[in-house]
Order: sequence, then structure tokens, then C-alpha cells
Amino acid sequence: MRHRIECAVLACAFASAIAAAGTTPPPADFAIDWNHTRQTMEGFGASDAFLDNALTDAQADLYFSTTNGIGLSFLRMGIANGGGLNGGAWSDATKAAARGAKVWAAPWTAPGAWKDNNSTINGGHLCAAAAQGLCTASHYDDWATRLAGFAASLKQNSGVDLYGISVQNEPDYTAATYDSMLVSDNEFVNFVNVLGPKLAALSPRPKLVVGDYSNWAGVWTLAANIEANPAALSRIDAYAAHQYWGVQVYQPRPRPLWQTEMSDFLAFDPSLANAVTVAKWIHSGITSGNVTAWHYWWLYNPYNEDNEGLVGHQADRAAMTKRLYALGNYSKFVRPGWTRIDVGGGSSANLFASAYRNASTGDFAIVVVNDSGNDLLFSASLTGIETASVMPWITSTAFNLQAQLPIAVSADQLSASVAYGVTTFVGRNDRLFGDGFE
Repeated sequence: MRHRIECAVLACAFASAIAAAGTTPPPADFAIDWNHTRQTMEGFGASDAFLDNALTDAQADLYFSTTNGIGLSFLRMGIANGGGLNGGAWSDATKAAARGAKVWAAPWTAPGAWKDNNSTINGGHLCAAAAQGLCTASHYDDWATRLAGFAASLKQNSGVDLYGISVQNEPDYTAATYDSMLVSDNEFVNFVNVLGPKLAALSPRPKLVVGDYSNWAGVWTLAANIEANPAALSRIDAYAAHQYWGVQVYQPRPRPLWQTEMSDFLAFDPSLANAVTVAKWIHSGITSGNVTAWHYWWLYNPYNEDNEGLVGHQADRAAMTKRLYALGNYSKFVRPGWTRIDVGGGSSANLFASAYRNASTGDFAIVVVNDSGNDLLFSASLTGIETASVMPWITSTAFNLQAQLPIAVSADQLSASVAYGVTTFVGRNDRLFGDGFE
């Protein structure tokens, strides 16, 4: 009763504010349907590639703990061309795994001597045969052996099993100032058929990820080529793209799609406005791109000059940002194995809602991004969900992913004021256990 009274007071206060302003909030008539499922989520993550300081326990808690942090479920590591780590520290994997995260890795280039441009930078292709550029022989087997060997190195140095491995980071992008390597669609197919059997011989077998494109458009032609080769298709587990050039509407494929890197390069901005931008990236990647995993670029920024990291400078990783907590509005609650459920309707141009369920426990989460700059009314009908209340967790001007008082749900209708920022409503579907509904 106390919570219902408090919620009523909050609702009245919101209504009074609207009346005083002489305006009516835009309608937000969303419809959330427990029965209409979308993709199954695998998690959220970020990378320590190229970073030079090992994570402390407190920092690992901040990133990977679901109780003391934002609960990232993936650490993306870098593989050096010699087969070791490309930045980061083995202990980062140990600490991430101890907090429930999975560890996967990506290479930026093969050794220069194994490429047709004889360089680790400026693109170039892995040698498939002698007389390909500066190649004197094929190095497909050499590079596949080295990549597969990373799993043993990770296990030996961190005690952690490798969850997945990417064939190549940004195979569509030539970089003159850092490691890069180009991979065509046909080269992907051919190399997957060399690397795949080596991974299959490992226990546990790491997932094989292909793509990691800087531009989303490359995924679809690669997918067509992979799927035209039954052996290659049988050996891969996910496609991957980065979000720097935006999201393309999902094309149904026989493998899930991961978004594996995103940030911007503007001047360092820890503000709520930046956090809302990041939250809208996530929303777009999940709802339009249909990704099952979403990654920010760096855990922290080693330069503190732009927004490539979730937080600021390596010398002052306590330089918190609102975007860290906005990502946490998803990663803390939408856990691996949860399924996105349908959110329809919604006529406000400033509210972006997505919803997720855990069918085995009845838990659910509704994430609402408000980019209006003001409080707005969010209302949604709940189909197939019976619950007395939901708990809002808010990232706003005043709060950093903090729980608020429960909000009552009446007649399968949720109505609440949502602050400028990101709000996650967390609840439990009592109907799942009350009458055998699933």
C-alpha cells in the first residue's frame, strides 16, 4: 500500500507539472507482448585491446559485476600477430571470468612476412599462394595454427577458456597507422575451412566469428558467400559488424549477428546527452539490426581526449561517464539467454523502448530511452504479463543507474514518468507461475 501511495503521489506530481506548463505529453501507447519473441541475447561487452594497464579488482567489478557494476558479459581481447596478447593483460580475462563474463578475441593482422604487402599495416592480404604480391608461399595453415593456439595461451596464462575467436578485425579497412589486414569474401570462405577444423579439435571448441566489418553492409555479401559453401557455414557461429557507419535493417540469416565495436571520436564528453546517444545506438543495433551481442569499443580511454572508452583516462579511471551507466541499463539486466520480446505502438518521437524476458524465471526488463531533454509519460499495455509492480533503474541528470521506488502496475497497464536519460523497468511475470502460462 505504501508503494502504491508513493507512486500515486509521483503520478500526481507529474500531472501537476504538465498542467502548470500548459502542455500535454506526447502519447506513448506502447504494447509489450510476452508471447511474441525476437532474438535471444548473448550479451554486452567492451575491449581491452591495445590498452596497457591491467584491470584492478575494483575496475573489474565496475565493468563486469552485476551487483557492483554494469554487468558486462563479454571481454573482447586482441590477438597480436605473434599469437600473444595485443594489449590488455591476461589477468583481465581472469578477473572478467570470475565475475561471470565470457572472453573472446580478435586479431588485427597476421605477421608482415605472411602477407602480400610484407607489412603489418596498410592492409594487405594473407598469403594464399606464392607470387601473390610479395608472397613466397601460402601461410593459411600457419596463421590458422597460430590463431587456434591462442586458446591454449589464454588458458595457460589466465585459467580461462576462450569463448570465441574472430577471423579478422575490420577486414574492409586499410589503416596506415596501426595493424590492419584485408580479407575478401572468397578469402573468408577459404580461410574458415582451414581454421575451422583446428578449432573443432579444441576442447572446449571456441565459437568462430566472421566479419567484424567497419561497415555493416559487408555482412550481407559475406553471408551469401559463406552460406553458398556448406563446409564454411557449418564451421562458423556468428557474423559480426561494427556500427560506425550506422545500422542496416536485419536480413534473416542462419547464424546470429554480433555488433562488436562502437564509439565516437569527438572530444571527451561524460555528459548525459552523450549517454542518450549511446543508448540510442544500442537500441538501434538490437531492434533494427537484430544483433544478439552489442559491444562498446574500449573499457577505458588511454588518451582521455575522445569518447573511445566507456570511462576516462587510464591514469584516472574514476573519471566516470554517463554512457557507462546507460550501457549498464541494458547489460546489468538483459542477461545472456534472455529473449527480446515485441514492443509495438508508441507514437512519441522521443521515446525508444525495447523489452526482454527470461522465460525460465519470469523475470523481464523494459528499457526506455528518453531523448527529449524533459520528463515524459511512458505508458504500455502488457500482454501475457501479470505483475503488481516494476522497479525502475534510472540513468539521468540526478542518477547513475540507481534503483527507485517500485511503480504499481494496474490492469496490465504500466504508466510512469521517465526522466531524460535511460530507465529500465525490472519485474517478474507472476502469470508464468500462477497458471502454468509460458
